[in-house]
Amino acid sequence: MALGFIYWLSDFYNIRNLFINSLSEIRLDRSHWLFILGIFAVVFLNLWHYAGSVYSLNFQGLDDYHAYFVYPHKMLQMGSLGPDPFSERRLSSLGGHPFLQTFVLSALGNENLHLIDPGVSFLISVGLLLGYFKDKNLRKEAAILLLFIFLCIYYPQLNTSSTVTGTAMFLSLFRSLDWEEMESSRWIPNACIVALVTAGVWSLKTSLIPACTILVIASYFFYILGAKGDRRTAASECLLAGILTLLLLLPWMISMYQSSGTLLYPLLGKGYHGSAYGTYLHKNFTLVQALKVSIGSVINVYGVSVGLLGFAILRWRNWTISGREAPLSFLISAAVVMPIIGLSTGGTDSYRYGFPVISAAIIVLMTGAFIQTEAGEKSKLSNTAPVLIAMVVAGIMIGNNSNSLKLRYSEFAGNIKSGINNVALVSDQQIAQHIKMQQSIAEGETLLTRLERPFLLDFKRNKILLADWPGGASPPPGMPLFKGSEPLADYLTSQSIRYVAYSYAKEAAYSKSFLSSSISTENTWLRNQAENAWDFQANLKELGNNRQRLYDDGDIFVLDLLSRKKLK
Repeated sequence: MALGFIYWLSDFYNIRNLFINSLSEIRLDRSHWLFILGIFAVVFLNLWHYAGSVYSLNFQGLDDYHAYFVYPHKMLQMGSLGPDPFSERRLSSLGGHPFLQTFVLSALGNENLHLIDPGVSFLISVGLLLGYFKDKNLRKEAAILLLFIFLCIYYPQLNTSSTVTGTAMFLSLFRSLDWEEMESSRWIPNACIVALVTAGVWSLKTSLIPACTILVIASYFFYILGAKGDRRTAASECLLAGILTLLLLLPWMISMYQSSGTLLYPLLGKGYHGSAYGTYLHKNFTLVQALKVSIGSVINVYGVSVGLLGFAILRWRNWTISGREAPLSFLISAAVVMPIIGLSTGGTDSYRYGFPVISAAIIVLMTGAFIQTEAGEKSKLSNTAPVLIAMVVAGIMIGNNSNSLKLRYSEFAGNIKSGINNVALVSDQQIAQHIKMQQSIAEGETLLTRLERPFLLDFKRNKILLADWPGGASPPPGMPLFKGSEPLADYLTSQSIRYVAYSYAKEAAYSKSFLSSSISTENTWLRNQAENAWDFQANLKELGNNRQRLYDDGDIFVLDLLSRKKLK
């Protein structure tokens, strides 16, 4: 990060005169009042959005507290993610996003873990779009309008995992592929740039990999196809970019293999995932359900929006292959990946997982519609048709989530107030509770946890393992579920796990009453997760009745699985 900041200062110093000249060329008068108002609206939304993301008490307990808070804390204390074979979320990414979060926690606190996503990531995305608009010589009025639309696209933030960060990375990848200075004669540096950004996207979250891969492959396909006499150089760049991407990801992949038994889930094996034992995820997912999910993931607001913009681009485009065809490749990626994500999640929150590529693709395709209109030489009606379609899409996207968008921006006021008052996310009493609990076992011992706030533990003192989604991941032969408490105890002790900590009073914030509405749906993924977790927790509760409790404060207990209670 320090090297990147130094490079930015050096780059800014070199272009300082160009920047100053650009500012001096701006001329505004009262006749441009609408444009001035648009600038103020965009700047205000940006600042309000960022300020509301700096400090927050709104986090998702099941995802953030159980796992996503843990990983950066563990990385800072231990120096790496380390092995965590019982953590299902450990398989959901190579670890790039927790690595980014360590920069926040190295200077700030848990309350600031929305700072990068969406805070900083939104600013970076806006900057990337401004640069793109400038490269395409887009009129300033159109640029402000598109930025306003982008800031009004509702982002489905459920937890602190990568959402808007993925958008920024996809925009960065698109701009790299669309960059006019990537000449064929510089194919080695070109491959390095593409590989760096591609590896960054891959590392953030497994759900981003299909869209990223399709985008890069499609772009290189068009590049090689249109290269004609220089196809060997184009093919060499493609091959080198692929090799460099894998080399950049290899350390992360080795770490995942050491932890969870696969270099990359699920592309290179299931590893320790529960589905490898036939007891987890989509065990009742029929062909009819698969078709229903696939169709539903496309026939919705976002699928229709991408389809309309795709029509606007394809209907009036010049069908000669030119360069890397980054916009067309982005369209293909967004269209193909929606049913893929739908199938992989059983239809649950498919838009949330696909948001990074869908949001980036929509704003890029909208920009393409404006570019076509400004460069068009057809009749007035056909010339403006792409922009009209783009405005219809903007209305659909914003109108569909207008209420959620209002709530999101109103939440920022509460976040800013909490930040000013420095309201703590975790009390001193809760911190002391976890310190005392952990001291009930000897230093260096392994502890399997099913806690409400495991991120408060000292990861240097003990080897801490997370049962974040019980049964979702576990070493062979797999965690025994629905077989009673004693087989579970035998399995854990066979894995050299003697001590288990459980927030039994609150059922680790995952009781049946808490999620009864969620599992009543037809989604087998959610229902499977819930049923496995409840069975695991019921077994821990039963073990709490016949195993020695080394610690019990009425909220959390620590069990010694090798010490049975003496009968009275």
